[in-house]
Amino acid sequence: MAPPGVEAVLKQESVGSGMTETPNGRIVGAAGNYVIANWLTADDGLSAVHDLSTGAVRATAPCRTTDTEYAIRVQGPRSGAGVKPALSPNDRFLVRGGNVFDLRTGKGTCADDGQDAEKITLKAVGDDGTAYGLAGEEPPLTPVSVSAATGAATSLSETTVLPDAMAAGAGLFATYAGTDTMRLIVLGRKH
Repeated sequence: MAPPGVEAVLKQESVGSGMTETPNGRIVGAAGNYVIANWLTADDGLSAVHDLSTGAVRATAPCRTTDTEYAIRVQGPRSGAGVKPALSPNDRFLVRGGNVFDLRTGKGTCADDGQDAEKITLKAVGDDGTAYGLAGEEPPLTPVSVSAATGAATSLSETTVLPDAMAAGAGLFATYAGTDTMRLIVLGRKH
């Protein structure tokens, strides 16, 4: 199901082929019961989160979400390639690339869109709508938090260890010991 105001089929005319029709909407990720798709519009495009069972649009953002990389390579602990979309423990917020979607209000924000904005790769989001990830494309990457309400990115201390996932009241952290050993640590929030 196409988002409101977006054509489900793109019609293009070319000299050699005449009028062609192609489906609009490209899937860029999935988490839980949701799929994220990029849709082309007259301006540029938008992202939409769809309910997998009904196809209904749950939230949109006025920019396209980062595409999935299909290159085959081993992922390192700080690599942004292959970072999957993530849901908050209460299933209200979803993140992908630099986008944070609020599935209750239907609003999505674009933290890495706009003039002079750095590429942001978000990998975890809490029940309060605070998302965590890295900004930049070349090391050293900057740890950031992003507000679902505003889309504003806040730089964190370069020594900040970011959660790899969130659980109700806790963060999950992966640490790498050597090249082939991973350890998981769960830290609860202080109240």
